[in-house]
Amino acid sequence: MMVYPLSPSDEDLSDLQARLGVRFRDEALLVQALTHPSWVAEDALGGHMPPHPSQETLVDLGDPLLWGVVARCRARAYSASLVREPYGARGLYSGRYWPSQHGRELGLDDLLRVGCNEPPSLRSQHDLVDRTMKAVLGALSADDQKEAIERLVSDWITTHPSSFAALWTGRRYKEPIGAVKELYSRRWGARAPGASERFTGPPHRPIWHLTYDLTRVGLGIYFDSARTKQAAKSGAFSSAFCDARHVGLIR
Repeated sequence: MMVYPLSPSDEDLSDLQARLGVRFRDEALLVQALTHPSWVAEDALGGHMPPHPSQETLVDLGDPLLWGVVARCRARAYSASLVREPYGARGLYSGRYWPSQHGRELGLDDLLRVGCNEPPSLRSQHDLVDRTMKAVLGALSADDQKEAIERLVSDWITTHPSSFAALWTGRRYKEPIGAVKELYSRRWGARAPGASERFTGPPHRPIWHLTYDLTRVGLGIYFDSARTKQAAKSGAFSSAFCDARHVGLIR
């Protein structure tokens, strides 16, 4: 793979489109999505007319399209009574998973055209990968391929349930106990296990055990020196989400 000023090559663009599962009608839009403002600025200072504008306008186009798909996935997966904190969930989802994680999976950080004077680490910055992924979605929209945006985002949610679990929980369910209790009561009309049934171990090293009367479902979350509370909560939500799908609590 080549680096500025020749990147991305025709082969790079072809491989990226294969990973996206879509062919651009106007490939110049994809190149624009991969063009950082620093690249355009340096080219202009050199007296050249940049062949492509920067990704900025495509970022603005792609961002609302991303959240439109997220909102539709939320509406399909959960009733309005279960999803009560869309704004907190939206921020958590954006910050941790999509689109920066998927952008790295697609190799956007390596393909981005940046100025020669920018630090090598620029391509790998979280915010920049995030914006580049949104720019690619914006490029698909400008290429009149909005159905590809719907597929890309919804397929990623389906194959990465832990990310959608984070989206689903939001501010209201900061504790895994609350999330599991809600799922349990909606399915069986019964209470989830009480506090005495959940906690074992010494106070400074608690072990959470959520065992409830569902087919092949058990959730054990461990808090120890090697795991932060935030990581444990994230794992709890992910496990609860996968287990709930497995037994038909949510579809």
